Amino acid sequence: MKTLITGSTGFVGQAVLKELTACGLSEELVLLSSRKNDNYPTCIYQLDGDRYTWDLPQDIDCLIHIGAWTPKSVKDFQDTDKGFGNITFTRSLLHSLPNLKRLVFISTIDVYAPTKEPISENSLVKPISIYGYSKLYCEEMVKAWSEQHNISCCVLRLGHIYGVGEAAYKKLIPMLIQQALKGETINIYSAGNELRSFLNIEDCAKVIVQAGKSGASGLFNVVSGNPVSVKQIAETIKRLTGSNCEIVIQNRSVETRDMVFDNSKLLETFPLEEKILEQGLTEEIDYFKNLAV
Repeated sequence: MKTLITGSTGFVGQAVLKELTACGLSEELVLLSSRKNDNYPTCIYQLDGDRYTWDLPQDIDCLIHIGAWTPKSVKDFQDTDKGFGNITFTRSLLHSLPNLKRLVFISTIDVYAPTKEPISENSLVKPISIYGYSKLYCEEMVKAWSEQHNISCCVLRLGHIYGVGEAAYKKLIPMLIQQALKGETINIYSAGNELRSFLNIEDCAKVIVQAGKSGASGLFNVVSGNPVSVKQIAETIKRLTGSNCEIVIQNRSVETRDMVFDNSKLLETFPLEEKILEQGLTEEIDYFKNLAV
């Protein structure tokens, strides 16, 4: 089955390419990208005004649509131009697709409303950011287009993904690792008891590849079912790096909320044995050490 991949140069996309290659499927891949990849056939796209253009092969069976603007830091979530770009890119892509058999769209848990309850596929959808709204709008376009063309469609909402390759992101784990490696003070601006659930990028890629190969349709949260506190993450990173940095709790009274998930629907359809967090952190620490060499 010939598969078109978008977003192959990003954090998630690179991991998906690696997993597809490991599964022996690399010869069936075509990339849609802004730059050529010497290892895979690549369709180069261009932006003409507010419309993307490309010349896609007509024998594509499956699309795995990963490509999108993804915020690298908290302040980026409200970028209206980049949010509109997500919608424009997806709209242009849908209008130029051949007769597919399968479509997998990569979305985000940022479409959900804030809640103190475990998040599942049935949780209230109400984004609080331009990024979340852009991905939700794209979800609806993809689902409507798939229904109109009688195509099997699977929407995957990615949760908190971590691991090798996320150096460009100013998120909790990469920031803590870099601070620990530099011996800087790790400041936690809460009591540190709030729970977070992190899924390793390799596990995420395995689910995406399974979704492309399977006939499963519908909506799935690609999330971890193993929450851990922010303070525990900081302490584990300090221990694994061998750092003598200090962990300082700056505000014990600030109100926080847990981010935990019910991933039972995911596991029923895409069996997954999660990588142990400590192993994943060790691999990411080594990755950052190599970047510093």
